[in-house]
Amino acid sequence: MRKLLAPVLMASTMLSSANSSAETYYFSFSEGNDSNDGLSEASPFKTSGKLFDIMNDMTAGDIALLKRGDVWEPSTRENISGPCGGCTLDAYGTGDDPHLYSGENHGVFMYLDNSDGWTLKNFEITCYRGSAEYTWAMFFYLGTEDVYVDNVTYNNCTHGVHIAGEKFDFDDANNVDRITIKNSTFNYISIVGILGGGGNDYTIHNNVFNYNGWNGYSYHAIYWYYWNRGRITDNKFYHSNNGGEAKAITSISKASTAVVTVPSHGYTTGDYVYIESSRDMWELNDRRYQITVLDANTFELDGVNSTSFNTFVTGNAKKDSGACNSSIIVGHGIGREIYFGNNHIYEEPDKAVVACWGLAWDAGYPPSYGEEEFTDMTVENNRLYNLGNVYFGMTNSQSIEYNFNTLYHDNSNSHFQGFHDHTNPADAGLISNDVLLQYNNITVVDDSGAAIATSAGMEFPNTNDVVAKGNHTLFGDSSGIACTVSKAGELTQINNICLEGSSLTPSTLNTVE
Repeated sequence: MRKLLAPVLMASTMLSSANSSAETYYFSFSEGNDSNDGLSEASPFKTSGKLFDIMNDMTAGDIALLKRGDVWEPSTRENISGPCGGCTLDAYGTGDDPHLYSGENHGVFMYLDNSDGWTLKNFEITCYRGSAEYTWAMFFYLGTEDVYVDNVTYNNCTHGVHIAGEKFDFDDANNVDRITIKNSTFNYISIVGILGGGGNDYTIHNNVFNYNGWNGYSYHAIYWYYWNRGRITDNKFYHSNNGGEAKAITSISKASTAVVTVPSHGYTTGDYVYIESSRDMWELNDRRYQITVLDANTFELDGVNSTSFNTFVTGNAKKDSGACNSSIIVGHGIGREIYFGNNHIYEEPDKAVVACWGLAWDAGYPPSYGEEEFTDMTVENNRLYNLGNVYFGMTNSQSIEYNFNTLYHDNSNSHFQGFHDHTNPADAGLISNDVLLQYNNITVVDDSGAAIATSAGMEFPNTNDVVAKGNHTLFGDSSGIACTVSKAGELTQINNICLEGSSLTPSTLNTVE
């Protein structure tokens, strides 16, 4: 039932085609000058603007190197890079990774349009949103191929990486193909850490996602669509989708410690607060701060000197609620031969609400997009903790395996559904069938939240041909909970163990047809 994923072509292999005149360019903000020739560590270029000029003209084999330990001033424009064919942006020297800042009002920091063969590694990007509605650290647009991202840190953007290929045809010149993102960190990305698809052969491996999707409901750490072959493996996700209610800010002082005025804010000292939609005092925008409360209407942003910042006009404060409220990994459209393995998703106990799903794919687009379906998907060795409601969700699926996953639920805010098919039979597209669940471990310590009667270990109300084999399910807090539920088609159970209630007695609801 499972096909092996075709090996992903790494962009670094493009270097074999490097031309004999390939150049290496050096950049140092602390020691450089744009009037230098940039061809040695002793004579580096300086500015990010010069870096963008060089990147736009680079050809196969060219390398641009950023000095470790240097921090660049915010860029004055966006970067639109040329066709390349096998180029590298990397670091040199010792110390911290070089740190680049996007410009005040520029939406995209690094933009690849119909470009190919880039290796991007060992640097940090922080976004300044300013008056831009959205900020992307990297945007890979139609026709871009063979991009390899390794050890890049993304901070405070609305989007970390956006992959925008042709959605409806996997054999199209506008596909974005063979993208690898690995060993990278996504911090405080307000909408989505990695977004997109529309192509073939994607790898997202060994990345860390901290506080992604904090700025609203339906935001995510990873949102993929229209993938033909892909791997999402060994990633770690912490404190996702946790922004609270937006409260209007009436003023922010320009002082050695910034003072924020929000009438009747209701916060306490030690809380964490996001500042958003502050496009005038843009230096504070889309960032998370610990606060010290002064009175019922004002609080300080600890450690923030705003003396030199622009003058505040409008903006909002959002308390970090600590409550995940949306799916952390989600997919729509079409998915074929995708492997999800050894990912770790963690939320604090008793925090997540029912909208906080773990890993799910479903039909999420309007009918004009055509039928949505997901085939030959493998989900194994993942560990999910303290989410809300559905841990693994699917619709419109065929030939699916869930193997050796661990689900641990200690959350009084939400009922629990471990594996759930929520296909709507009225939707156009594939009705789910041929699902295998084997050797998964489910432990529910606390499922006393709302709608407890809907809790279930595995629920497949609209699925044909489900096999559940060797799974262990423990409901330690509530009795009368079904371990497996099937309301359509055949459910075959083999050597499953189901214990329920405080007495840990064998469940009489092991199968509900």
